[in-house]
Formats: sequence, structure tokens, C-alpha cells
Amino acid sequence: MSEFFHQQPIILASGSPNRRVQLETAGLHFEVHPSQCDEEALKQSFQGPVDKLAQFLAHEKAREVSERHPEIWIIAADQLCI
Repeated sequence: MSEFFHQQPIILASGSPNRRVQLETAGLHFEVHPSQCDEEALKQSFQGPVDKLAQFLAHEKAREVSERHPEIWIIAADQLCI
């Protein structure tokens, strides 16, 4: 990232090496704070269509990390193999 631009702080709410590489490749500076969500419990509680499950999990991961760091932008993601 160019030093001429000021970037707001970012946290990646994932321990995924692939997601880390994607953000590094984009030139972003960020910290990694994996979510502490119980993904299995979240999957069991999900009531929507299966194609929305990854979006729901990513949202919950971002929400959980943002509660610990409310002043910082959070990036979270999830993926499913269906």
C-alpha cells in the first residue's frame, strides 16, 4: 500500500493462511485475531437456506471479534463445500 494513503486499522477475524495471503497481496496492513465462535453450534442454530450459511458464519465471526475491538474495522469470511 502506498505510504501516501492512510489506512484505518483492520483486523482479520480468521486464522486462515489463505485469507492472510489475500490481504497481504492486496497491500493491506492488518492484525489477525481469529474468532472464538463455536462454529458447530452456529451451524446447528442456523435456520436459513444452506446457500446463506457461509454469509451467516462470516457475520457471526465479525460480530464476535468486533465486540472485543469495536473501534477497528473487521474482515471475516467463510466458505462451504456443498
